[in-house]
Amino acid sequence: MTLEEQFFKTTHVVFARSAAASLRQQHTKLGAAPKVLCLHDNLSMGPLFNSPDRVSWFTEMFGDHPWREEIEQRNVFWNEVTSIVGECCVWFSRKSSSDYCGYLEWAAHPPSIGHQVVDAEMPIGLIGPLSQWLEYFAQAKQADEGQQSVDAQTWGRLTVENAPVRKIENGKVVSAPSDCFDDLLLAKAIPGWKSAALMVGEVLANDFEDIHQTGDLLLVNRLWALVDAGKLDWQGDETSIRSVQMRIGKV
Repeated sequence: MTLEEQFFKTTHVVFARSAAASLRQQHTKLGAAPKVLCLHDNLSMGPLFNSPDRVSWFTEMFGDHPWREEIEQRNVFWNEVTSIVGECCVWFSRKSSSDYCGYLEWAAHPPSIGHQVVDAEMPIGLIGPLSQWLEYFAQAKQADEGQQSVDAQTWGRLTVENAPVRKIENGKVVSAPSDCFDDLLLAKAIPGWKSAALMVGEVLANDFEDIHQTGDLLLVNRLWALVDAGKLDWQGDETSIRSVQMRIGKV
C-alpha cells in the first residue's frame, strides 16, 4: 500500500476547524471519502469543568455567538471517536496552544483503538498542500502509552487549576490569567492614534510568530479591558475593531 493510499484509508483526528477544512480539501481533490474528526472547542481558553461554565464564560467575554453548540460539540466528538474503525492518526503541534490542549484532552481520554500521532513543527491548520500532509504523515509514530499517561496527568492538573487561559511556555502548556498578553498589546501602543486591528495583528504576526498562543478574539477583548483600566484611550466605531484607533492612556 502506498503512503497516499494509507493516508486516505486512515481516520484523521485534529483539534482546529481550519485543519479539518484543509484535510477535507485534500480528500476532495482526489475524490476520496473524507475521514476527519475535529474537536471544535478551543480548550486553550475558558474553564474546563463543565459546559455551562464554559458557555457562560465565553458569552461574558466575547458576546453573543452560538457558543453552546460549539462547546457541546465536544461530547459529539468523543462519541464519534468511539466509532472509529481501522487506522487512526492524531495530529497536533506544540507550536499551537489550541492544538496542544486538544491533544492533552485526547491523552486524558484515550480510545481503546491503537493509533498513530503526528507531532508537527507547525500549527496543523497551516498545513497546506497534499504533499505537505503526506510528508508529516510519513513521520507519524505509534502512540506511546507512557507519554500519554504523563500528558493525561498534565491535563488533569490544568483542569483542576481551571484557569481562563492556557498558553505554551518552554514547550509545556501552563495555566495563565486572562491578562497574560496585556503587556504585548501595550507594547504596540504609541502616544498617537494607531489602528487597534493593527496592534492585534502585530502581536499575532510578531510575538506569536513562533508559537501561536491565541487568536484575535481574546486579544481584542483585552484591548477593551485595557481601555476600561485607563491604560489605553480610543476613538472610532466600537462595533468594528477595524474602525477603532487607540493610543497610550492619558490617565
